[in-house]
Amino acid sequence: LRRDRPSPDAWRRAVPLERLGSRGKGDGPSPDFFGLRHRRWKYVVYPQSGDEEIYDTERDPFELQSLHANADPACLEIV
Repeated sequence: LRRDRPSPDAWRRAVPLERLGSRGKGDGPSPDFFGLRHRRWKYVVYPQSGDEEIYDTERDPFELQSLHANADPACLEIV
């Protein structure tokens, strides 16, 4: 609300994601998850299993290959 507020590009760098208390639909229940969606990256964690996924959505727009197992530890510290 301030006059000197930053542009949307400066403050909207990531969007939170979550699906908690999921219900079964279609092929079966969807697992609960939470994460962050950045312009290029998507990080998701599944609290029930502890599984994590990181996707480079520029190179892998269909999110077929998670990079979590080979991600730089510095990258994981950010999320």
